[in-house]
Amino acid sequence: MKFSKIALLLAAMVMVLSLVVAGCGGGGPVDGAKDFFNNMFSEKGGEYLCKAAGSDAAIGMAMLGAMGAKIDTGGMKFELVKEEGDKATVKISGKIKISMLGQTEEEEIPAEEILMIKEDGKWKMCDPSFIESIM
Repeated sequence: MKFSKIALLLAAMVMVLSLVVAGCGGGGPVDGAKDFFNNMFSEKGGEYLCKAAGSDAAIGMAMLGAMGAKIDTGGMKFELVKEEGDKATVKISGKIKISMLGQTEEEEIPAEEILMIKEDGKWKMCDPSFIESIM
């Protein structure tokens, strides 16, 4: 079976467009929760917090990052519990490693549900009680 150049070009365009669409735009609430935790101590950490969380939390996370805090979320689990419009609940659990000032601590995170809000087209962490507990 021979494929014409047009058919091959169309197939290639469809593959490229599907990759572009899959890589765009913040994903779902689980991806937003992962992004929050993975960037918690980076300069971009505040981008993953909803506006209602306030700037104090973003400043605190950035300060910890400036002091060399690093996070390893490889042992964490993220599960979508509920999604309704621009609000979602994500259950987190598992192990988290935090390194700072030359020391690394690994802690078990008990299963906990966190609130995610979609703002400006991105899913962001918006659970004040959880944010207070980690600061």
